[in-house]
Amino acid sequence: MPLRIAVPHLLACALLSGCATNYLPVQQVNHQAVRNASSDLRHFRIPPPRLIPADGMVSAMERVRQRIWPAAMTVCRETFTHGCESSLALMRVVVTLDDQDYNAYALPSGELRFTGGLMRHAGSDDEIAMVLGHEIAHIMLNHNAKAAHNEDMGSAFGFLLGLGFSMEYAQYMSAEEMARLMQSSTQAFGDAGRLSYSKEMELEADALSAHIVHEAGYDLNAAKGFLVRAHRIAAAVGPQMARAAVGFLSTHPSDEKRIAHWGIVAGKARAGLTPRM
Repeated sequence: MPLRIAVPHLLACALLSGCATNYLPVQQVNHQAVRNASSDLRHFRIPPPRLIPADGMVSAMERVRQRIWPAAMTVCRETFTHGCESSLALMRVVVTLDDQDYNAYALPSGELRFTGGLMRHAGSDDEIAMVLGHEIAHIMLNHNAKAAHNEDMGSAFGFLLGLGFSMEYAQYMSAEEMARLMQSSTQAFGDAGRLSYSKEMELEADALSAHIVHEAGYDLNAAKGFLVRAHRIAAAVGPQMARAAVGFLSTHPSDEKRIAHWGIVAGKARAGLTPRM
């Protein structure tokens, strides 16, 4: 009994301690904003996909990158006390031309990877700018390290939990059953640790992205089109296929909450406030 109570509490405390790195407060979204966002997802007008050919995707990305890069540096310096030059210097954008998923992600190495499917289906440079700003924000906020830390801590406690149960019921279990229990417990708690703050991290990255997009001179309302487009692509293919076609869905907030949150942070950017205000 004590083990069942103590481990979750210890896990929560360990995850909350995290890594002492850059962070932003996540804006709270009320129920009315979520209801308005739900209407947006149904009725917001987005341009059709530009269907950029493979041989034009890299140049299209470079056009956006040249505007986003200096804007990201400016916003980073306004927001954080250190690390802007070093983090941005590590980043490079790669377009995986043959990957037809609608996805983008930031690797721990600083590589920002955009799929050919996202580039092909984007309706404007504003949408690409939103995603590029978002992935840059993940690196600046050190989210990969935070997620890895959470996963490691979760795995460690999962191992201890499995070990405790195995020892308590050793007389009723074979060695193979004990090993399976410990392995599954380690995996389950590792996954829980990795996902524990992923949705907050996505909102945090969106907040920084809104300011970067605005600083670069892109239209924040048009940039929102990316979020609406991702929702409609997922809705069109169904929940099972959506997790493959729109690869980030499992770790991202609900579409309504994310749209509502984007409205808040976009308003702050337009008002000239810094991401911390």
